[in-house]
Amino acid sequence: MKTNIVKTLKVILKFLRGAVLENISLKLIAAFITLTLFVIVAGESVQISKRVKIEYETSESMMIVNDVPFEFEMVLSGPKSLIGSVRNRDFYYKVDLKGANEGPTRIQINPRELGLDRGILVSSLIPSTLYPRLERILTKKVPIELKFIGQSKVGIKSIVLNPSEVEIAGPHSKVTAVTSVPTEMLDIGKIHKSQDMEISLSTLDPQIQWISLKSGKIKIHIEVFKIKY
Repeated sequence: MKTNIVKTLKVILKFLRGAVLENISLKLIAAFITLTLFVIVAGESVQISKRVKIEYETSESMMIVNDVPFEFEMVLSGPKSLIGSVRNRDFYYKVDLKGANEGPTRIQINPRELGLDRGILVSSLIPSTLYPRLERILTKKVPIELKFIGQSKVGIKSIVLNPSEVEIAGPHSKVTAVTSVPTEMLDIGKIHKSQDMEISLSTLDPQIQWISLKSGKIKIHIEVFKIKY
């Protein structure tokens, strides 16, 4: 219907422009139709889809332990002029969990917090609800366990780990289950003399972080028996 009106007005406007433009009344009519066309086109309703990045905020003693989305999709509809103003805009949505208790949480996304103009309608949100699960962060020290294979041909007198323990932090349930942190496998059969070397620790759960050992490596000193000739 609106398209037909626009076409009709354009035809009339073309006719008036071709008429005797010296006539002031015709000029006024032409100006009025031009303004009407602008209002109709500017007010034409359009629809676009935008991705919104999600930013989660937790207290220092809590962390999210389940898989949660870090963006959602929203469909916007409204006048062409208003939609055009947000077409290239980046949107961010903050989820404040600083006061949330340990356990599952239900967060309903509120479109009013997106700062949209009043003439823009949010047609849909996917997803519209978030379900983060919080768990208390636990920090503790655990011993480092040297893993090795093979058999030394010269005989190993001692192996000293430095450090011999490491501090870790992560979700309470996962950190509690960690009793030691193993190293990567060391081939004792390749050790022929006393030496110092570095060795990496085995990778833990992605949610468990090293606190006292940022590099994930430790130093070891290997002492072999002296061979008597």
